Amino acid sequence: MLDVSALKAKIESLKNEIIQDSISPMRLGIILEELLKLLRKVYQANLTDDIEQAIREADTALNKARTALEILEQAIRLHLEASRVSIVDRGIYDPQATYYYQTLNPATGVIETSDVWYGSCRFRCLVTGTGQIPEWSSTDWMFIEGNPYFTVEFRDTDYLFDPDSFECPLEIVAWMYNQDITDDILDADVVWTRYSEDAEGRPRPASDAAWAAKRIGAGKSITITRDDCDFNGYTPKTLRFTATVTLRDGSPSEPVASTSFEY
Repeated sequence: MLDVSALKAKIESLKNEIIQDSISPMRLGIILEELLKLLRKVYQANLTDDIEQAIREADTALNKARTALEILEQAIRLHLEASRVSIVDRGIYDPQATYYYQTLNPATGVIETSDVWYGSCRFRCLVTGTGQIPEWSSTDWMFIEGNPYFTVEFRDTDYLFDPDSFECPLEIVAWMYNQDITDDILDADVVWTRYSEDAEGRPRPASDAAWAAKRIGAGKSITITRDDCDFNGYTPKTLRFTATVTLRDGSPSEPVASTSFEY
């Protein structure tokens, strides 16, 4: 744990040395190394290259030390502010309420980062005063707790299979964080495929591939009719229609989910 009091005392001591006109270049070099050591301690050894570069690029040893000192004092301030922040569970999301990110809530006197619940999932505010709803694509909220999975299902497939006359609409419903995000799915990101077997249980890959080719670009819904089954004088032993959906969320590994309807 960081001893802020001891650290501030050490910084003040080094600061007093830096402002002396008579300080030697050798002593400045030693002070700079001490400041860098303290910075690594504050940043828990994860001192970034750009911070070190900013210090090294200062034109004189004195300015290098001053730059390191300024960065260190700022890091301490940020550490103190972060240590005073309280995560406050504000309950069910209210679009009329004001939510906070590491900011004083004047109603409570607490430096608050707000958590809310939306769709049975917990989200954390990242922007004070945001007007965004905590949806899956919101940049002002971070998902914390709940169902994190991208899933797909068909809206309604309660149909009886009648080889002589039937019509079965298949429409996908996509879910993320328990939210219906179907409208955010692009038609081009829904791929329809079919797997079928003849009356003897043998797969029909050529027939299935031909069916899938006809359904390219079909979008989020299709209607299955007799023509989609390729009866060929017999009732297929297996008929399975699958929609595979990609969610374009900007991540390196974009989520993919699928759902199937089988006769």
